[in-house]
Amino acid sequence: MTQSKRVFFPNAKGQRIAGWLDASPAMDSPAPPGILVCHGMLSNKDSRKHERFARRLTAEGFLVLRFDFSFVGESEGKLEDMTISGEVEDLASAVSFMRTHTNGPLGLIGSSMGSAVAALYAARDPDVSAMVLMASLARPGDFSPESETVHRKRGFIDTPLGNIGLGLIEDSKRQDVLGAVSTTRAAILLIHGEADELIPVKEAMDLFHAAGGKKSIHVIGGADHRFSEDEDVEECAGLIVDWFRRHMDAEPKS
Repeated sequence: MTQSKRVFFPNAKGQRIAGWLDASPAMDSPAPPGILVCHGMLSNKDSRKHERFARRLTAEGFLVLRFDFSFVGESEGKLEDMTISGEVEDLASAVSFMRTHTNGPLGLIGSSMGSAVAALYAARDPDVSAMVLMASLARPGDFSPESETVHRKRGFIDTPLGNIGLGLIEDSKRQDVLGAVSTTRAAILLIHGEADELIPVKEAMDLFHAAGGKKSIHVIGGADHRFSEDEDVEECAGLIVDWFRRHMDAEPKS
């Protein structure tokens, strides 16, 4: 059984970030391995699949932090200010918070745009031992000419949650996710849905070929972008648990 504790911590801008710290009541390690979950562009910490991953991981002795980036859910911040760079800084703040609870090895899960955030952060933090990138973006700045023209004419990006400023486009174009996976020391597992309607499988394949260290890729037949079917989520959970068990260091950080 997983025990989930509501937590809050500040990001670099002083905004309050909300999260869930998930652990097993039977956890007895003074420095358990810690997993941080980075949700997708319009998702949040309460995503059904992320809750499922947390349950499976805590049962294996992992400490899990699911949090809302500073534009959605219970966290402070404005959707219009969202950028990938800002999310990377939020993740850095989340790692600092996790370090107040464990000095064990660190792992990351990133979904959709959260995969780019995880990859970019891992490239600058050698403490990240392993990561799982789901429905991943290799080139977040590659907006189609048609859609970019529409966004610029409107002056914003229209989404179901509200409008996002054009700063997201400019910031995304500066992000080198392929370069990040080529330099990180973290072992990388890529999971992609064969029927992903938003991000083609080629993006995951390009990341796999660019990655310089330990790596693996798994394409789930028939799965969509959100891995909507229960059996797809269960398959992802099994792959994630196995990857972190095999590739996260056993010794705590000093």
